[in-house]
Amino acid sequence: MNTTPPKNEYSMTDEERKNIAFKIGTFRQKANLSARSLSLMIEKADGYINRIETTTEHLPSMETFIMIIKACGITPEQFFYHDPNTYEEDMQILKFFKKLTPEKRQHLIELFKDC
Repeated sequence: MNTTPPKNEYSMTDEERKNIAFKIGTFRQKANLSARSLSLMIEKADGYINRIETTTEHLPSMETFIMIIKACGITPEQFFYHDPNTYEEDMQILKFFKKLTPEKRQHLIELFKDC
């Protein structure tokens, strides 16, 4: 496999490209979509998603990326969350935390500081 160096310090690395492709595949599968059906849902050629998932040279435009994640039933926040497996639970905890008074928040922070 040919690994191309980043063009500059802001360019995506092959590892970052692989991570995005892997996440697209993971969320596609969780949505019970084949690569072909997702490609067609977003009005692309039937092999479009397969190319994204199997190469580092092909990534979608921002508009197409949004179409992909919407078709998979997720948000950009869910896609880029550090641990997609705990997203729902973490958001539930955050929702409760936001309802606390500043004093109670600080108590919780102190309680969990040593964990």
